[in-house]
Amino acid sequence: MASDYETMIKFRERQDPLSQDEFDKILKEHMKFIKSGGAGVNLKTRLLWKSWVVKKVVFGQYLGPEGTDGKQIALSYNNLENIKFDNISLTYADLVGVRCRKNSFKKTNLTGSILIDSNFTGSSFEGANLSKTDFSRSIMVDCSLRNVNLTDADFENVDLTGADLTGAIITPETNFKGTIFKDAVKDFKKVQTTKKNIKTKKTKHTLVKSYMNCSICKTLPDNYGAYWKGGDLQSKPMPASAAKLEVVGAPIYNKSTSYSHTVIQRCPECGTCYRWQFEYEYLVGGSEDEIDVTRLSRDEGEKEVRKIILDVRMQYAQLRAEGVAKLQLLKDVKKLDNEQLHDAVNIFHHNQLVKSFDISYAIKHLVEALINHRHIKDDCNGQYIYWTLSEFKSKNEKNGEKLLNLILSHKGKIFPPEVQDLVKECKLEQLEKLTKKVKILEEKLRSENLEMEDYKRINRRIEQLYKKIKDFS
Repeated sequence: MASDYETMIKFRERQDPLSQDEFDKILKEHMKFIKSGGAGVNLKTRLLWKSWVVKKVVFGQYLGPEGTDGKQIALSYNNLENIKFDNISLTYADLVGVRCRKNSFKKTNLTGSILIDSNFTGSSFEGANLSKTDFSRSIMVDCSLRNVNLTDADFENVDLTGADLTGAIITPETNFKGTIFKDAVKDFKKVQTTKKNIKTKKTKHTLVKSYMNCSICKTLPDNYGAYWKGGDLQSKPMPASAAKLEVVGAPIYNKSTSYSHTVIQRCPECGTCYRWQFEYEYLVGGSEDEIDVTRLSRDEGEKEVRKIILDVRMQYAQLRAEGVAKLQLLKDVKKLDNEQLHDAVNIFHHNQLVKSFDISYAIKHLVEALINHRHIKDDCNGQYIYWTLSEFKSKNEKNGEKLLNLILSHKGKIFPPEVQDLVKECKLEQLEKLTKKVKILEEKLRSENLEMEDYKRINRRIEQLYKKIKDFS
């Protein structure tokens, strides 16, 4: 594990600190995730997190309930030394491998968060709630843990040299296996706990009854399909309502007909699941294609969905781990030849385009690589970075604004042609967006029922937008 940890330390040391504004936006989305149900233990697994190592980098995978809104905090390997954590709620957060030395977490609620392989040297956690947290292998030298709640916390192999744990509440389940307590104050408050038996409701393996009242599923038989030979349909066509079923785990999982495979489909209205199987056989006289769809029981459907969701998360985590390694190469972009540059950028270009993988975490580094790469006329792979960023820009309007701000923050730089082209594209899109807003507001000004105060407010807004348009022009 030592070599793995050294690799993680090197990456963390190079990270630019996350700004308070960025963190506040991320925290706002995280609170939506928590309030919409994304908190607690998954009763099926009785676990919160699972961790694994991919190419010498440790990652955490959340196994708890999913929220229906917002986005869970995932700040693995970020430099958080400029962030204010006092008195905030940061439950069920992914803080693997973070750098956060000499910071303050006083009275912070970190319940259920994963903070393994991190550096908290000299930080204060006085009065914090650290129940069910996992700090395994973290550096917590000279930390203040006075009066903290360590119920069911995991401090396996943590370095607590010189730490003060006066008044820290621990239970028999608090794990200190391999913990280093050299010169530490261990004046614990030991509390006995009684585990409650958590009973889960057993369900019979019967078909979902609610589908009978569903406008989509009530029109679908328990089993249906279609058969083609040489491209010609040899059976009844698929039911029209079958097209409304959604593939679980898309776009990683999809209904491709280029090879034999199986996916799980789910009804967006009632949640009933179906096993969709495609069989392809190449024959000289005409290939045979067959689709077979079977409705699943509630238990079987839920089991398949959980399996797919975990697999998708793991795939994305692996892609991110590989991406992190490629970003290290791009820091020295001028030393890369065309082939090396293409290889470093390809993971972002391909997985964003094909698998809709979110590459937001890499955009700042990709912009810097595009600005600093060695531009060679008629023989330059900077165009490949440009295509990747252009695709990112097309995902939504905010991405274009983010790209433009990142590029223009490099004042005094002479931009290569690829950057100039990207700036023009972003500015044109921003101009179109601003012009559209002006037209909508001007239509409102023509309203006969508009109050004077509203009229003045809208007019001021139009003036502001025209100023922005002028700046972009």
